[in-house]
Amino acid sequence: MNKEDILINILPGLEDKYCNSRVKFTEFNMSGLHDFHEYSTHSDFFKYLEFGRQNQLSDAVEYINKIQNRILHGHHGGHTMYWFIRLRETKKVIGSMALMGVDFDNGVGEIGKGLSPDYWGKGYMFEALGIYLDFCKNILELKEIHSVTRHDNTPNIKLMEKSGFRITKNIESYYKDSNGVSHDAVTMSIFL
Repeated sequence: MNKEDILINILPGLEDKYCNSRVKFTEFNMSGLHDFHEYSTHSDFFKYLEFGRQNQLSDAVEYINKIQNRILHGHHGGHTMYWFIRLRETKKVIGSMALMGVDFDNGVGEIGKGLSPDYWGKGYMFEALGIYLDFCKNILELKEIHSVTRHDNTPNIKLMEKSGFRITKNIESYYKDSNGVSHDAVTMSIFL
């Protein structure tokens, strides 16, 4: 199986290894629509993002369709995959994780992620990051993962540093929030 085929599967080779994890990765599709929409209406979820709340269910449907298009056609200049993060016990969708712009020739990709504010501070994203990085390193054999985040998103920066990422660059006026206000960003990287 080539790496592109491995990428579109649900973390092959890790199911048994992480069967005791509190979280699991599943397909990013309409099966998670209602849980996704539930946390997409939470204003805190969008505090550091460039777009605002998805108040209508149709907004969530549109976003999932947009992500499906990215999975099929790539994003950020390379192969792309998104997964829902679900609680293993209840199967509730509590967040998502992405691997974008994957360049297998150079062994690099970019991480994207989000977690329902109802689950912040409970270690779920740290746990998901561990599984994700294991997959990137040991299954996809990537060498480096990048992340871009707003410079003032201290909780995310601390989480990424705890997972082994380091700030590599500051970028002025990288983001515009939903009110049109510009914000600086930092690039973070981890060598696997």
